[in-house]
Parts: sequence; C-alpha cells; structure tokens
Amino acid sequence: MVWNAPEFLTLVINSFKGVPVRIRLLVIDFYVVSGPESIKAVWRSSDLHVRAYKTLAVQNMFKMPQDTLEFWLSDDSGINTEPHTASNVPHHLRIEHMTYSSVHRFLAGPGLKPFAERFTVNLLNQLNNKKDISSEWTQLDDLFSLVEEEFLNAALTAMCGEYLLKINPTFVKDYWELNRTLYILANGYPRWMYPGAYHVRDRCLSSLKKWHKFIQPYFSDAGLDEQAWNPYYGTEIIKFRHSAWSKMDRMNADAAATEDLGMIWAANGNSIPASFWMLAEVLRDPSLLAKVQQRVEAHQTNNEKGQLNFDWTALCADPLLQSIYAETMRLRVASFLFRSPDRKPFQLGRWLIPTDGVMLISGYNAQMDKEIWEKDGARPVEEFWAERFLEHCPQPERSAETGPPAGIGNDSVELYDLQCAKFSLEDRATAWLPYGGGQRMCPGRHFNKQEMITGLAIMITVFDIELLNNDRRLPESDMRGFGFGALLPKGKTPVRIRRSGREQSRAGS
Repeated sequence: MVWNAPEFLTLVINSFKGVPVRIRLLVIDFYVVSGPESIKAVWRSSDLHVRAYKTLAVQNMFKMPQDTLEFWLSDDSGINTEPHTASNVPHHLRIEHMTYSSVHRFLAGPGLKPFAERFTVNLLNQLNNKKDISSEWTQLDDLFSLVEEEFLNAALTAMCGEYLLKINPTFVKDYWELNRTLYILANGYPRWMYPGAYHVRDRCLSSLKKWHKFIQPYFSDAGLDEQAWNPYYGTEIIKFRHSAWSKMDRMNADAAATEDLGMIWAANGNSIPASFWMLAEVLRDPSLLAKVQQRVEAHQTNNEKGQLNFDWTALCADPLLQSIYAETMRLRVASFLFRSPDRKPFQLGRWLIPTDGVMLISGYNAQMDKEIWEKDGARPVEEFWAERFLEHCPQPERSAETGPPAGIGNDSVELYDLQCAKFSLEDRATAWLPYGGGQRMCPGRHFNKQEMITGLAIMITVFDIELLNNDRRLPESDMRGFGFGALLPKGKTPVRIRRSGREQSRAGS
C-alpha cells in the first residue's frame, strides 16, 4: 500500500487517537478509522459497501476482466436476500448476493459439517500415507513447507474434488508461489518489473480454466444438496456458482477462473499460514504442548474400521484450543478492512465520510493496541500468550488437612483451572479483527477455525515434531504481506520429525 505501511499506519493511528484521518495514496483518498467506538459504529451500519476491496482483490490480485469488473461494481443490490429498495438489478444478475450467500451456505451453514469432515479425513489419510516420514527421526528443512502442501491438498480436495489437482499437478506449488507475491500484484506494479508474479498468476488461472472445461459435463440439473460431494467438482458450491454465472453474460471463462482463484485464496490464504504459526507456537513450549496433547486425546475417536478420527466439534469448543487459535490470529493476521458509504454520506461521530469514500481499518493495529490488550496485567501484545482469551475460574479450596478437591492431584491445580476456564472474546469485538466485522464479516471463519484446530490436533497426534533452533525462536513475520491477511514466515523453520505411533496405540486401545 505504502512503503513501510505498518510504521506509517501506526504513526497515523497513534497521533490522532480514534479520529478518522484522510490520507491520499496516489489518486485515492482513504479515511483511516481506528479506536473501539469508531470501529463499532462502522460494524453496526448496514449501509456500507466493499467495492473498493473488489477492485483491489479481483482486478489487481486475480486479474478480473475490465468489463466483468464493471458489471460487479454496478451491482448495488447488496448481499441480503432482499435487494436494496433503491436497486434495479434483476435477480439473476445479483452477483454480490450470489457470491456471499453461496459461501455462507456451504462454509457456515448446512454445508460446513460435511466439508470439515472431508478435510479432516483427507489430511489424516495424506499424512498416514507419507512415505518419507517414518518412526525414525528425520530432519525437515522447513515445517511451513510441509504444512502448506498437505493442508492445501486436503482443503482443495474437500472443496473442489479430486480432479483439480489430478489434471493440474503443479497447482499447489503455483498457488503458494502466487500467495507470496500477491502484495506485488495488489500494489499494481507493472508486469515488466515483476514478471514472475504475473506468470504464476497466469498459470493458476490457466489451470482453473482447464479444470472448469473438464468438469462442465458433470454438472447435473438436480437440485443442490449441501451434504453432497462429487469427485469431479467437489462440493455443490462449485456447481451452484457456475450455474448462476451461466445466466450472466459478462461472466465468461476468464471471469469464472478469477472468481474461483479468489475463493480458493479466501478459504486458505489466512487459515493455512495461521495453522503453521499455531503449530509452531505450541511446539516451542513443551508445557503448552503437553496441555494441548491432553485436550486432543480427550476428543479422539475411532471410526468403524478402528482408524483414528477426531470429534472436531468438541475440539473447536475446547477453551484452551480456542484461546490458542484466537491468539494466533491476533498476532499473525494483518488485514486491511475496507468499507464505503452507500448512496449517502456516513456519520462517524462528529465526522462525515462522503458517499463512496473508502474507510480503511487496519486489523493488525487494533490487534496490537496496548491500551486494550495489556489491561489488568496481561502480557505484552508482541508476545504469544496461549491463555490470553481465557477467563479462569476461582482456585479450589484446599487445606493441609483435606488436600485438593476429589480427583485433583497435588500438582494439578493448573490443569483444574484450565478444565473450568472459559473462552471469551467479550469486549474485544472491535480489537480482534482477522475476519473483519459487522454484516460483511468473513463467512469462511467457521471453517478456518475448524481447519486450524483440527489440523493442529492431527499434526501433534500423527507426528512427534521438535524445533531444531536451540533457542526455540520462530522466524519473523514477513511484513511485505501487511494488509493482505495472514503473514508468512520470513525464513525457514527446521525441525526433526517422526511418526509418533499414537494413532495406532489409540486404535488398539
């Protein structure tokens, strides 16, 4: 966005303390919005649009054709089932509503459970079938490389079926290469300056068009079933989207590839890098790893064949695991959140934001606000603290005569505390913003949470993993991706790894 955006925005926000600030970047005015009350006011409003984000994401990052972008931007009907009363857009051309509702239906509604279960099974099967990791210790140059490949394979197969990767075997590699260069494309640097970024995007789009052509004959006229999965195109969200696009003249093959590339990025661009950070933070702290393993073991199950499985619903409700997840997102996700007044100016306290003026909220700055996050003796915002989001219960009564309460050993008070602790985001809705907020909060957040927590559970159950850095220090976050979601690691994370045997012992118990 600008050279050294983190420092620039921190300076602006700290200097004006909750006052919206207009800044000009190139030819665009942005209104930097910060502070709990201002952010809360933005989230409460239903009269805001995100067309500035669509221009940035679908055109700059994912190469939306210009005429299709104009079609997108002309849709002023909103995301609700009922269109805005002032809109004249025909129902079959309501592309924004179709896009949002389809993702909500399949990633947050009735389609979430089967989708999440497929991801879990896929990841378990992949890791169990990896031939290059045995019961003997072996060294890996980079833990992130393992996570990004295996998690994306599992997620893409769950979402898009088996054939996207079968007919495009380099897609996972190309996707991650693209993800590392999205900041270049988002900033609009010309192709001649960074040809590699443009070439890898072209490869991803070409792969998706090839897959689209292949799966077209397998779309049936049957009604949609959120539970269904097809090996050719995966979940019904794919069929639903392509069926809707077929009624829109300007949604051609190029535009369809752009849309699906954007959906794949939205579903995985935050969750998989954040899954790496979550796993790495647990591995670097042996005492935390032991606690997490105990919580994971409590929610392990076996299927009818005696194979390891997980009750992911229970895992995702566990207070400690939720706190680790939320703290990872707080520390490692740095998103810009755009909102613009629709049809009339927006009153923000004493200030008036003009119609279509672009308000920018920096999620990272809110998530690193010391006035919010360092209250009541909380640890520094720059530090990962696994229990930051836990509300602890009172310590049990004990005395020299009676000892601890029944079932609680002399060394288990901390464990007892974790067992009755509660996870809470209360009073932090305007400061924990990895998914945005308000009416347009990311509908994929429920699957992202499941992917991260279940992925962590699977990795620490199937494998023993040890960081090789003597000081257990993790790589720094690569701030070149600031504003575009989860930050990638700047450098490698070498580990040694072996099969744990815990999944076999569980199946035999």
